[in-house]
Amino acid sequence: MSYRLSYARLSIQVQKVQGFIMSKSFPNFINFGVVLAAGSVLVACSGGTNKLPVLNDEVVSAAGGYVNISRTRGARTEKVKKLVIPAFNVTYKLKVDGTAVTISRDRDKEVMNSTNMKVNMEEADLAMMQRLTNKAYNAFVDELKNAKFEVVALADVSKSDAYYQLNHKNIVTSVSIDDAQVTLVPDGLKLYDPSEKMDPDGSFLMGVANINSAVNGDLVDEFGGDDKGVASLNVNMNVQFGNFDLEDHRVSSSIAFNPSFTVVADGTDMEIISEFRAVRIPGRVFYVPDESAYYSLNQDMGSKTNVISGMLNVSSTDGTEEYNATINSEAFEKVGIEQIERVSQLLVKAVTGQ
Repeated sequence: MSYRLSYARLSIQVQKVQGFIMSKSFPNFINFGVVLAAGSVLVACSGGTNKLPVLNDEVVSAAGGYVNISRTRGARTEKVKKLVIPAFNVTYKLKVDGTAVTISRDRDKEVMNSTNMKVNMEEADLAMMQRLTNKAYNAFVDELKNAKFEVVALADVSKSDAYYQLNHKNIVTSVSIDDAQVTLVPDGLKLYDPSEKMDPDGSFLMGVANINSAVNGDLVDEFGGDDKGVASLNVNMNVQFGNFDLEDHRVSSSIAFNPSFTVVADGTDMEIISEFRAVRIPGRVFYVPDESAYYSLNQDMGSKTNVISGMLNVSSTDGTEEYNATINSEAFEKVGIEQIERVSQLLVKAVTGQ
C-alpha cells in the first residue's frame, strides 16, 4: 500500500513537504546467518503490502454479504480483547471516471447511449476532509467499543516508543490539477508506507526490525502482548464524490450519474493481526505476524444525497465528456460520516460474526 498526501481550484500548484525521519537507533551487530533468516521472513511477511498471505482460498462473505473475510488458518479473532490502531487511512478520490448514459429524444422516443465521462473535484477542501477523517476514525472506534472491544487511545499510540520510531511522510499541503486522490490520516497518527524502511539510513543488517510494518508487533507487545488478547488493526477507507454504478440519480436531464458521497469497495478494507511470533537477535526482539484476518468491502456503498452543487462541461473530445464539479462541503462532510459509520458497522459485524 503506498500512500500519497489553500483551498483552490484544480489548477493550483502542488506544494509537497518532504518527509523527515523520527527514529531511534537499533544495535546493528548481528551475524550474517541471522540476516539471512530475517531476510526470508521479510519476503514472506512484509512484501509490497502489509497483508499476510491467505492460506485458505475460500473467501467467506459476512455482514449480509457486504464484507468478504480471508483468514490465515489459525486466526482467532474471538480471543481479541484489545485493539491498537497504528494506521487509519482515508483516501479521497478527486477524479471519477466511467461509462455514463446520455439520453436524447427522437420525436416521442427516448434514446439512451453510453458515453465516457470524467468528473473532477473542482475544489479540494482539505480542511473539511481532515475534519471528516477525524470523525471517521472516531466513528470506527465507537463501533469497536459498542462491540465490546477495548481500543488503545490514539494519544497513547502516538506518544508510544514503538510508534515514535516510524518513518512517515508529511502531508501534502495542496493538490494540483494532476492529483487523482489524496490520503489523510486522523490528527495524531502518521501517514506511512508499511513496506518502507523505518530508518532509510539504517543498515541492511537491521533486517525486518527496520521495516515500518514491524510497528504492528511492537505496539501489541507494548500494550500487553497477543497472549493477553491484544491485536493490531489497520484500516483503509476509499471514498469519492460520485459513482456511475449506483442508481436513482441524474446530475442533469441528460447524464446518468450518482453525485453522492460514495464509499468505494476497492481499497476499503481492514486487517486484524491477532498473533505474532517473537524473533530474538542480539540487541533486538521483533515480532513477525503469524495469524491475521483480512476484511474487505465487496461493493460500492453510496447515499442518495447530492453532494455536488454544480457541474460545468469543460471538454468534449474523442467521445469523452469531461466536467468540473463543485462540491457542497457541508453535505459532503455530513453524508460522508453517515456512510462511513454505515460501513464501519458492517466491518465490525463481520469481525464479531453478527
